[in-house]
Amino acid sequence: MDNWPANVPLGISLRGPDLDADAQMLVALGAVVRAASMWEFSLRMLFCALEESKFAAVTAAGQEAGWLAEMCRALLDRHTEINEQHRAALTKLLSDAGQAMRDRNRFIHDAWVTGQDGVPNLMRSWRRKHELTFTPKTTNDLVGTARTLNSSSGALINWICEALGPEVAGLEAQLRWEEGRSATSADI
Repeated sequence: MDNWPANVPLGISLRGPDLDADAQMLVALGAVVRAASMWEFSLRMLFCALEESKFAAVTAAGQEAGWLAEMCRALLDRHTEINEQHRAALTKLLSDAGQAMRDRNRFIHDAWVTGQDGVPNLMRSWRRKHELTFTPKTTNDLVGTARTLNSSSGALINWICEALGPEVAGLEAQLRWEEGRSATSADI
C-alpha cells in the first residue's frame, strides 16, 4: 500500500497504471454526481415557479431531470408574457444542461474500463445488439460536465428571478417553510 494515493479510503477500487490519476477521475465523477443533483433541484425550482404554485412541489418531488425539463419547456410555451430574450435564454440553458445530463448518464451507466494503452474508456452496450462501443474519457471531460451543470444551476436560479420575479423563486420550498413555522408554533 506504499503507492496508495493520499486521502483515498482503503476499499475504494482503483484501476490502471496510475492510481493517482484514477483517484482524480473518481473525485471528478463525484463532482458530476453532485452537480447533477443540484441541477435537478434547480429544475424543481423552475417547475414550481412556472406553475406559479407552492403545490407544484408535490408534483415535482421525485421526478427525474428529463421529466422536469420537458414539463418546463411545455410551461414556457404557455407563458406568453415571458419576452423572447428570456425565452431564448431558458431554451439554450435547458439544451446545454440537457447535453451535460446525457453525458452524466453515460458516465454513470456505461462501464468504465481501461484500454490497452491505459486510457480510461466508457464501454457501452446497445439494445438488441451484441456490439460494444468504447469511448476514451479524461478527467477534463468529467470536470467540464460538472462545471456546465454547476453554472447551469446558478444561471437557472438567476433566470427565475429575472424573468419571473424573485417572489416565485421560493415556491418550491414554501410548503416546507409553512410546515416548519406551524410545527414551531405548535411546540410553544
